[in-house]
Amino acid sequence: APISSWLFASPTPFSPFGVVAMWAIFAVALLAALRRRLGLRTWRIAHMVLAIVIATRPGHLHVERSLPMPVPSAVVHSLRNDFNVWPSWSPWEKLDPDMKREVSGAPTGVGAKYDWVGNDQVGSGSMEIVESKPDQIKVRLEFKEPFAATNVTTFVLVPTASSAGAPGTRVTWAMDGENNFAAKAMGMFMDMDAMIGKDFESGLANLGALAEGAAEL
Repeated sequence: APISSWLFASPTPFSPFGVVAMWAIFAVALLAALRRRLGLRTWRIAHMVLAIVIATRPGHLHVERSLPMPVPSAVVHSLRNDFNVWPSWSPWEKLDPDMKREVSGAPTGVGAKYDWVGNDQVGSGSMEIVESKPDQIKVRLEFKEPFAATNVTTFVLVPTASSAGAPGTRVTWAMDGENNFAAKAMGMFMDMDAMIGKDFESGLANLGALAEGAAEL
């Protein structure tokens, strides 16, 4: 129940949703102060320059993190391919103990769906697995509240082996989306890669621990 990523809730006391609201209030207050100080004509010029700067910022958002796991890729795949397991390792589930969840569609794999509605830290939205291969799973991620956005998250599983020959997997969790004007503006003040990335790192660590436990069964 995330990304985008600027869309994902953070494990810190302030979620990106809250941070966005704080920056919005700050920006409005700053613009109002500048208008009073600079005068209407100068303020309009400054406003236009700022809009041009924001518009020329990168239009694509990409965040990814990787973690090696000492388990076969099939174990990791089976866990990520099932939304019923998602609450066991997602870095956002604990942000709202009362969050409403619904798993529907296919039991696993393509067509499996997960919908959530929660507090202001997690918002609401849905996920659907749109591609499921032994080495890759793609999920369509749609945010509905507090604002609308659609991203794609991808899990890439690369088989590895230890020096002793034990099977392992390097798991990469990535998210891609397009930045609208508001997202470009927020990117001027917030490091979205760091904000989303730390949640990915936490989630991968949780998934790795879960996979190790499942591999021992």
